[in-house]
Amino acid sequence: MAVILQIVGYKKSGKTTFMNQLIQQAKRRGFTVAALKHDAHDFEMDHAGTDSFSFRESGADHVALTSNRKFALLSNVSLSLKAALEHLPQTDLVLIEGFKDAPFPKIVFVKNLEEYVELQASLKEVLTFASFQPLAEKHIQFVAEEEQCEQLAESLIEEFLV
Repeated sequence: MAVILQIVGYKKSGKTTFMNQLIQQAKRRGFTVAALKHDAHDFEMDHAGTDSFSFRESGADHVALTSNRKFALLSNVSLSLKAALEHLPQTDLVLIEGFKDAPFPKIVFVKNLEEYVELQASLKEVLTFASFQPLAEKHIQFVAEEEQCEQLAESLIEEFLV
């Protein structure tokens, strides 16, 4: 069964930057990784002018694209986090960006002390708080330098995967 970790925080707090670092380090260590992102907007992965877009516009509920290197499935359905996790292939690590209320261990990114206070009071399963901003709070790890970001990622890999 995969280890599931969440990377949460408000917009532009460094979630994606850190997730990419963690993915890269886990891959270098030979682990398989799935990334699942919550998007509050009505995203489009396919664009007007492509055949697959026209299939969806014509009413197809599911459109699959495949090549010799990639596979994608676009479905006109909404899935809960639990259902989305069930659809993922088996991996060593699943990283979830977002879904603050989900019951998985969290690395919480904040931009300022106000966000820290708010999220500390409202979130459960917090492993650590981190920031790309130097904040005067001993419970927030400063990770703006690449080495610090790598160290946080490495500590998570060591704790949960090794």
